[in-house]
Amino acid sequence: MPLTMLINKAASTASKPDISVIPQDSADFAAAANAMADECYLHQYLGVYYNIPASSKRPTEGPPFFCVTRGHFIGVFSNWETSLNAVLGVQDARYQEVDSIALGEEKIRKAIEQGEVETVTSWGFF
Repeated sequence: MPLTMLINKAASTASKPDISVIPQDSADFAAAANAMADECYLHQYLGVYYNIPASSKRPTEGPPFFCVTRGHFIGVFSNWETSLNAVLGVQDARYQEVDSIALGEEKIRKAIEQGEVETVTSWGFF
């Protein structure tokens, strides 16, 4: 059975997801697979892939979350370690702390609208 990826085109806060299926033999499969960070769901907005944590932090932990708009991976991440992996070795990486996943996603979508996101691949990273 061929692999597929599920991509949500709706915001994570939307009342209903807008799921697209990307089959392995699709030209978009590699781009989506390369955009996906560990322990995240992949979303797409205006043709740009970004990550949202598959689960939020444990109840005993709180913010911050980290919003990355220029790095190896784009998205909102629930801990510094994952965020560090997204920006390590990226010259002029752009990230900031946010108080919630929803606020981080809002910032990601606004940055996408303004053309201010960039996925950077560095030699030897993948």
